[in-house]
Amino acid sequence: MLKRHFWIQAYLLGLIISCAVPALGQSYPAKPVRLIVPWPPVGSNDIAARILAPRMTKILGQTIVVDNRAGANGIIGSEIVAKATPDGYTIMLNSSTHVANASIFRELPYDTLKDFLSIAPVASVPTIVTIYPSLPVRTLQDLVAYARARPGRLYYSSGGRGGQTHLPTALFAKMAGIDIVHVAYKGGGPAIVAVLGGEVQLMIATMPSVIGHIKAGKLRALAVTSSQRSLLLPDLPTVAESGVAGYEMSAWLGVFAPAGLPGNLVGRLHDEIQRTLKLPDVAMSFSLQGMEPAFGTQPQFAAFVQAELKKYATMIKEFGAATE
Repeated sequence: MLKRHFWIQAYLLGLIISCAVPALGQSYPAKPVRLIVPWPPVGSNDIAARILAPRMTKILGQTIVVDNRAGANGIIGSEIVAKATPDGYTIMLNSSTHVANASIFRELPYDTLKDFLSIAPVASVPTIVTIYPSLPVRTLQDLVAYARARPGRLYYSSGGRGGQTHLPTALFAKMAGIDIVHVAYKGGGPAIVAVLGGEVQLMIATMPSVIGHIKAGKLRALAVTSSQRSLLLPDLPTVAESGVAGYEMSAWLGVFAPAGLPGNLVGRLHDEIQRTLKLPDVAMSFSLQGMEPAFGTQPQFAAFVQAELKKYATMIKEFGAATE
């Protein structure tokens, strides 16, 4: 009798658990979701996160809290996500630097592919060649000529070695045949401040992070790095149009989660992020910052991230951007 009673209890417990699992997915999120941005405020990652967060809060019915965890070229914030419980309450908005770090550093406290799930693309982000306004050049051709006459005497800033503001400049310098010196800062925000203050002469920065300074006359824009001109600055030529034939490079943003996140939550997060990006006010906000919302399935984004990891590995090896 006792044995029969035990099996009845076990059956009922199993039935409760089996019913609770789908219910848990259906009730997600039941508390605030932390969206980690592994960079300081002001950069494109932070700007995009703060556009998305309030809209996703309305859609999901729970607060999306933007949490800036900057440092170590994005590694500090990324490690937090990699080691977080895969329950959907800790996710990350990061850029192409996330995959570049796998080749920049010999050792990381996580595996870029195995410890993360690529959830959804967020945006394509043009970068733009900007200079300190007192520099006596007006066009990209002027800058190239000025730099060639002063090898090793012009400095450019970036938000970190191998990132979305470093490699585009390294590629530009190589293709233009100029010798300029790299100065790495702890994020895009501090790197922009360095140009604004005249500590360095130039920077290829993401458009969202510098468009306001350009319009205010605090920075001078020379060219965009994308293959097409920006709708936000239609009179500004591309780098290729300005004499560096074949040059093209843009940054991207996407959302990641810890590996092991259940499939139903992966699908829910992907769908709600993409749904948010289609909202007219979000599309407008992105456009005003020079960003273009990115769309695609979760498998497509995962494949894209793997391809980008290989692309950046090749570039970093070529430019010697890896650490010793």
